[in-house]
Amino acid sequence: MIKKIMQELSNDGAELKNMSEFLSIIYHDNEIAHPTFRAWKRAVEWMNLPYLESARNLEPLFQEIKTNLEHSAAELERIYGAKQTKYIIPSFYISALR
Repeated sequence: MIKKIMQELSNDGAELKNMSEFLSIIYHDNEIAHPTFRAWKRAVEWMNLPYLESARNLEPLFQEIKTNLEHSAAELERIYGAKQTKYIIPSFYISALR
């Protein structure tokens, strides 16, 4: 997904319509992955599983992904406008930086 978006962005005059499906998938996948990770981390801690160090190492990476998606959302909104991006990027990614 990201590779296809990067290819489109490397073109002059990249069109949002060529990236909208891929962008939606990335943002919505993160919406699912983040709470799933938090639930897994709680289970690891609660059940005292041997993956606690891995969970702790992954936690800042998930936060970094979220931050990067927020910044990307703001940049996409700046370039293409709120009207064109509102159905592609969930609003809480954009509102987090306003």
